[in-house]
Amino acid sequence: MLGWLAFDCSDYPRAQRRFEAALAAFDVRKNRPGRLKALNGIASVLSDTGRHEVALRTYRDALALATELEDQKVAGAVKTDFILSAEIMAISLAAIESDSLWMRAGALAAVAVMITVAVYGVVAL
Repeated sequence: MLGWLAFDCSDYPRAQRRFEAALAAFDVRKNRPGRLKALNGIASVLSDTGRHEVALRTYRDALALATELEDQKVAGAVKTDFILSAEIMAISLAAIESDSLWMRAGALAAVAVMITVAVYGVVAL
């Protein structure tokens, strides 16, 4: 962002104008990650220019937005994981040729354990 260039040159008035323009543009486009970066820039300018109370409020707004964005990412990941797990179970169930309910249940339980161990094993690496 151009705001950071001005900030790095200690041109705080220009940096603040750039960050505020970016914030307005991101608000219009409903770009929340961009809004987060613009809020962080504004808070940095405010902090460096001695307006600590306003900077603190701005940082708190940015933190609330960051927390909200992270919660959305986690919710999306959980939903994706659930869908993939259901697909794996459906494919496994279709591959079982036995008509026995217990055989199918045992095979699904085994697949669930193997997939869980494999996924957490990869994540642990």
